[in-house]
Amino acid sequence: MGRLTYIDKLRGFAILTVVITHLIQINIPNYTQNFFCNILGSFHMPLFFFISGYITQKTTRIKNNKDYLHFIQKKALNLLVPFFVFPLFVTKLFFKSTFDYSVFYVFKNMINQITHPSLWFLLTLFEIILIYIVFLFISNKKNKKNKSILDFSLIISMIIFIFLSLSFINSSQTFTFSMYLSFFFMG
Repeated sequence: MGRLTYIDKLRGFAILTVVITHLIQINIPNYTQNFFCNILGSFHMPLFFFISGYITQKTTRIKNNKDYLHFIQKKALNLLVPFFVFPLFVTKLFFKSTFDYSVFYVFKNMINQITHPSLWFLLTLFEIILIYIVFLFISNKKNKKNKSILDFSLIISMIIFIFLSLSFINSSQTFTFSMYLSFFFMG
């Protein structure tokens, strides 16, 4: 499959909205009351998850169990390596005035999402990809005739199950995760 220029343009637009939103957040006091920041901030991440779901659905070709493992390995490499490498090296080298480096401290903070909250989306997308692969496995095994109603029912069931299971942890995180999961599956 070749490049989809409309997707590249949509990604470019989404990237631009993120940059503008962050510029407003950095440069304007009380940015939470800024109209443009609120408008742009309301849809840029859902748009990214929608695009990710669309591209994942378009490009994923799984024919056997080995393909599932290869798909997960590929996504782990693409999403988790930057998630861990950025705070280990890039933040320490380019965004700190002094080079105070402790691998233990960095790993502890990576787990707690303290030092790099801006990379939350990589971990969230990987978690959603894992859910998607379970959905794909079940859909491929149970839905041999490619019936959309069964897939839709399975997606809704999975979202409800995840929402209910995560509701015991933190309601705002549960809502956010469920929302991004929904946008991914809409794609």
